[in-house]
Amino acid sequence: MSLRMRWPYTRRHDGRIAVTLDNNVWNFLCNNAVDLAREFPLDRFALFIPREVEIGVQAISGKADLREYVNAD
Repeated sequence: MSLRMRWPYTRRHDGRIAVTLDNNVWNFLCNNAVDLAREFPLDRFALFIPREVEIGVQAISGKADLREYVNAD
């Protein structure tokens, strides 16, 4: 019998790869103006932000640029 590893965060029913980006990664992407739509095409990736990061970005007034970047289409 073969044991097969399950990867619940990368295998989705829609076929996209789920990617959760933590705070330091969002900061890097924002600071370097990375085009998320080009680097993580919507047909291949589903991006997520941890709840702790969401709360922190909303609560800190100095994070307006990051808030705009995360919310951009």
